[in-house]
Amino acid sequence: MTSKLLGSVIRGTLNFIMPASPSIDEHSVLVNETGTASARTKSAEEFQTRSYQTWERKGRQQERNSKQGTVTRKAVEGTIASKISSGRASPSCIKDHTRKRKAAAQESAKELARDVEALREQLRSSQKDLLDANLKFTNAKKRIRTLEGEKHSLADQYKTAEQIHADRLKTARGRLADLEARNRKQEEELQILREKVRVADEKNHNLGKLLEERTADFKGTQTFMTTAAHIPPLRSSAWSIP
Repeated sequence: MTSKLLGSVIRGTLNFIMPASPSIDEHSVLVNETGTASARTKSAEEFQTRSYQTWERKGRQQERNSKQGTVTRKAVEGTIASKISSGRASPSCIKDHTRKRKAAAQESAKELARDVEALREQLRSSQKDLLDANLKFTNAKKRIRTLEGEKHSLADQYKTAEQIHADRLKTARGRLADLEARNRKQEEELQILREKVRVADEKNHNLGKLLEERTADFKGTQTFMTTAAHIPPLRSSAWSIP
């Protein structure tokens, strides 16, 4: 936008400096100075004003630095402008004034061209910086996407490992519960076996005592039978009941 505006201002200034008709007579100059002719474009007028102001500032600076001149450029320009406005200026004075205006406008146009070139250089530098920034931004986005992919991959791996761990933990807990149940069952069976052993020991003890008693009885009976065999038989009358 700024480049287009500066280009239009430069074109308007060049058109003002080098008009289509190369002949400039006193009447046309007076018409242009007094404003009776048709107005130029807005951008050309603004540039003309800025150019004249720039030239005027430079003239004042030169007058301050000069030790020979006693009349400032502003006063001279005011005198010439007043003469032109009143119609008392000579054609040579008008031409000299016009030539100075053209020279000032040309110098301002050169300065503006240098400014435009500087702006273009700044624009190129800004575009290069923008390209570098876009490249860095693109690389950063790629890096972010890569990191996000790695993050999702690690998250999936974590979920998978967590699921595997949960399954293994569940299986281990199931096995532990099964082992505990089997242990309780074996403890109960062992308790039953201990009870059976105790009962069997008690029965064995009782059977031992009973066997001892029966053995003692058997020995007594055997002794009795042996003794009875050596006793002579009694008469039947002796055993008769009265």
